[in-house]
Amino acid sequence: MELYRTSQTTHLPKESAATVRDQLFNLAAKLNISAVLLVNSAGQIIAKHITETWQNDAVSMAVLSANTYAAANEMARIINEDNNFVTVLHEGITTSVLTSAVNSGYFLVVVFPRQTTLGLVRLFTKKTVEQLGRILAGSSGYSRKEQSDLGQEFQNMLSRELDRAFKD
Repeated sequence: MELYRTSQTTHLPKESAATVRDQLFNLAAKLNISAVLLVNSAGQIIAKHITETWQNDAVSMAVLSANTYAAANEMARIINEDNNFVTVLHEGITTSVLTSAVNSGYFLVVVFPRQTTLGLVRLFTKKTVEQLGRILAGSSGYSRKEQSDLGQEFQNMLSRELDRAFKD
């Protein structure tokens, strides 16, 4: 039986993609994690690892997490925090979501069942975030044209998803 359904990486240089995928897989394998998403500040999924237990919309989760993270950082500014919040935690009855900053442009969204020990999730997520920060700092960027094409593709996808999510 294969435990992990999908590992996918997009919008990353090839030399970094496999390493990022491995980091997400390793984090999920250490703990009982349903999904791990590497997301940019615009809400685009850069890389993901999803288990068989995840039956939800990863795109919507990424977009909403980006907005939630932006709102939390605005709260940090309002209360005169010197820096943005490093993590944002949403504790649910059955499932929790931990969002952690990788750097100023990326964050990691970790979805896990309530019975998974929060302290371990925080510890292993922190280690993964440190690794991802090093990987992303060393990766080469896309050209301006590629970034523009990716941005337009994302806007089209976001529009479709929002229309679908908020149908009457």
